[in-house]
Amino acid sequence: SPALSPLCSPSSTVPKSESADGERLPQRWRRTIRFGLALAILATLAGLALGYRQLRRSHLEKSAAEFFNRRDYANSVLVCRQILQSEPANIAATRLMAQIAGIAQHPDALDWFRRLETLQPTTENRLSLASAAIAQNQTRIAEQALGWVNAIDRNSAHYHQIAGALALAEKNQKEAANHFARAIVLEPQNAQHRLNFAALELAGDASAAEEARRALAQMAQVPAARLPALRILLGDALSRNDADAQTKWAAELATTEGTNFSDEMLRLEAAARAGKEAALLPRVETLAKNSPSDAAALIAWMNRHQRTADSLAWGSTLDKKIATAQSVPLALAESYSCAENWQGLFDFVASENWKEAEALRLTIASHATRHLSSLDSTAAENYWKNALKTAQNDAGLLFTMASLCHGWGYDEQAEEAWWKIAGGTPGASAALDALQQHYRQTRNAHGLLRVAQRALELNPDDAVAANNYASLGLLLRGDAASRRAAEDLHARFPNNAAFTATYAFALHCAGRTLEAMQALDSLPPRTKQIPAIAAYDFILKVAGADYTGAKAELG
Repeated sequence: SPALSPLCSPSSTVPKSESADGERLPQRWRRTIRFGLALAILATLAGLALGYRQLRRSHLEKSAAEFFNRRDYANSVLVCRQILQSEPANIAATRLMAQIAGIAQHPDALDWFRRLETLQPTTENRLSLASAAIAQNQTRIAEQALGWVNAIDRNSAHYHQIAGALALAEKNQKEAANHFARAIVLEPQNAQHRLNFAALELAGDASAAEEARRALAQMAQVPAARLPALRILLGDALSRNDADAQTKWAAELATTEGTNFSDEMLRLEAAARAGKEAALLPRVETLAKNSPSDAAALIAWMNRHQRTADSLAWGSTLDKKIATAQSVPLALAESYSCAENWQGLFDFVASENWKEAEALRLTIASHATRHLSSLDSTAAENYWKNALKTAQNDAGLLFTMASLCHGWGYDEQAEEAWWKIAGGTPGASAALDALQQHYRQTRNAHGLLRVAQRALELNPDDAVAANNYASLGLLLRGDAASRRAAEDLHARFPNNAAFTATYAFALHCAGRTLEAMQALDSLPPRTKQIPAIAAYDFILKVAGADYTGAKAELG
């Protein structure tokens, strides 16, 4: 037989326990050799395991991205969750989860983008975080994210586009216009920047709005900008109730390639304004039958136009797969509610199981039961308790439940759902924002204090929440914890007028009114025109027997 090569001969792979002359090796050398072999085997196995994990992770990341690119978001989420279960800091999976949550407008989107920025603090991720925050009206978070962008990267069209959107959210149209104009200079070939600027000008004075319409009409002749320009023009015509412009731009939209179902709905609205929806409605109904989201949108449109009988009749013709998917049952339930057909609504939700949306079915059953005198008075509350239990910690479901209850006037239930989110789910910050808005509208100071306290628990560095906690705590309780919070805030931000005013009130509550007045007097005079600061100034002047000054504060 052929001789074995040295590399695969038995003598080269298995150490002998005896030397060449037949003498045995010392025992300590034999142990060393065995230990070395064990280490080599372990290292090889570890390398194989690491290689397998890397190969598997790469495969899963590729699969998740492919599902995302095919808009199969459900499967993309499943794969991403599988990745994150074994590797919570995986950037690729976190980015996809953030993008999918953003597309779905899910309350978790902001937290996913925040997590992505923490894992990978790049300018792109900070701008994405700011954009997600603006979408959820979390302007403070957006300001913070934009503040993290370095000076060099602020001179980019993308930065100015996001900064302009933030300015719009804060109702600062002049600043928004400046940002959009700067984006045009930096990227003159990007039609989106010119569209943004023109859309903003539509809300300006009459001459600026008319100039914007002319600019949009010109852009509508350019293929790359035609479709978005027509959408803006038709939306503007609808907002102004300009019948001629509605007819013109709806007709232009009808002959443009690439339109989607939302464009058909715009055209349907324009036709309804002219009393001619009957001609277009059958076409829209046919298009909507193949998509749950489109079907729900059409039903909602019918409900808004007092066509609840039509919506229920058309809904009964839908394929079961469409009729039971996503938001269609919710839209049909709203049809019964708009028609005040409480028995019909109860029958609609009484027996069906809505699977992942079961909590919504129970919420609606609670709503229907409240209007049915034939049922026990405790039935509605039982349905609601079961709805909360079924929703568990799903922020998306809980937000929808809260919105429904708030719309129906069930404030107690809406608050309960929002607080459940704020108690620990990923959408806590958005829930606190909703609660803050609600408590402001209802002038519930104790509720606002609770919101501030929870916001501070979630983020101890949130200076605005700390100031709210301190000021409300001083007003309602006057306790030492609130005074300490005000003192700490003033020490950290001595030049902030609002925080200084809270600090002054804390001094007053501690019996140091003279020092409090001195602290307020150190502020620039213009800051005393701010209502909250003016109120503190009035209180201190009265406490200091400066009645002339107090009267001046009242105007």
